[in-house]
Amino acid sequence: MSTKNIKFVGYEAIGDLRYIPSVFKYRDDLIELISGYLEKSLNNNYLLNIIIQGILGIGKTTVIRICFKALIKEKRIKVPFHTIPIIDCTDKSKEFILFRIIKDLNQYFSLRYNLQNYVNSNFNKLKKLFILVRSRIDMNLIVILTNVEQLKIPDYAKLLNLLKETEITTISTRNKKLIPYELSKLPKFDFKFDISNYLYNQNLDIIIQRWCMAFKLPLEEYFDILEFINFLLHQCHRAAPRHAIQFLQEIYDYLEKNKEISRDDLIDLFGITYDWIDYYNMDVFDEYIFVEPDFYEYLLYELANFFSQDSKVKISTTELKELIESTSVEFKFRNKILTPAMIASLLSVTGILISENRLKNKSYSILNNFDSKDDWFYSMAKIERFKDFARYIDYNKVELICDP
Repeated sequence: MSTKNIKFVGYEAIGDLRYIPSVFKYRDDLIELISGYLEKSLNNNYLLNIIIQGILGIGKTTVIRICFKALIKEKRIKVPFHTIPIIDCTDKSKEFILFRIIKDLNQYFSLRYNLQNYVNSNFNKLKKLFILVRSRIDMNLIVILTNVEQLKIPDYAKLLNLLKETEITTISTRNKKLIPYELSKLPKFDFKFDISNYLYNQNLDIIIQRWCMAFKLPLEEYFDILEFINFLLHQCHRAAPRHAIQFLQEIYDYLEKNKEISRDDLIDLFGITYDWIDYYNMDVFDEYIFVEPDFYEYLLYELANFFSQDSKVKISTTELKELIESTSVEFKFRNKILTPAMIASLLSVTGILISENRLKNKSYSILNNFDSKDDWFYSMAKIERFKDFARYIDYNKVELICDP
């Protein structure tokens, strides 16, 4: 879908990574923590190796930008330093990344090396040049690498070791968490930050903030649409504001011409825009997404009561099936019966219950052994997740849910 001639108020509407919101919500503590570490390390001339992990679009790069913006604005750094422009590692080789760093330093510090002779050079040749370039710069240097999961671990390790050897502070971002085996192959990180996903209402709050800043259409007329887009993102485990803004950009022309858009139409547009909607069973998603509120009102209430009895923290598949069937003996949607397994799958995907047997390949399809009588299958989620999902339920009745 074309995005030309869309009536954006500013480039922030398209999720431009260079844009920093005037108010970056729910990350104050993290920003102050990282800023404090950078302030101490730069002022005392010692390097850091930092990695920040979190899902795509959650705000890792923005957090870094805000940290440096605050340090510079508040004049907290008392010594000269230079930050190489952020390097996105997507589809980049270690040689390309190293050459980019050399090129920036050569230009910024007017070193006048003829780099034409080094284009397409191997890593060892570039490494020798880089060490020479670094020896001529008496200043703290900072390299920021984003999407480092795109690099092979051995290549990433070579870059980190070289930057550490030349006393350069490195800040990396990853969209996937490093596993222990990968960590064992890399130089030790001084600090590893895992940026948590936004809670349901926090994500919606940020989407509304960005809508008001970027789009001209009135919020009151489109609030339900924004809320439902937020719900779709949570269903796909992609609850990051950037995804919502990018999706709104894609459908903005459609929204402007069609003030009334059905949820089915939104799902269709959502599926066309994002191929990662296949991370779980799309057929199941299409079947259960619009279960009536009253059903969940009673089901969540019964779940909360179940967990509050005798301080229970787990529910077996048999108990969950009995609870669902007692709530609604035969619940239908689009003339099809929703099975307990489908409902249990929804409760797991949305975080109401935590499945202990989730598949490792990111597929959230219906689990074959749902009818197992012995296995403890689901554990209790935090009470906030019950209330988080309760936007489809009468808020007054949600308060009846017991805190386990």
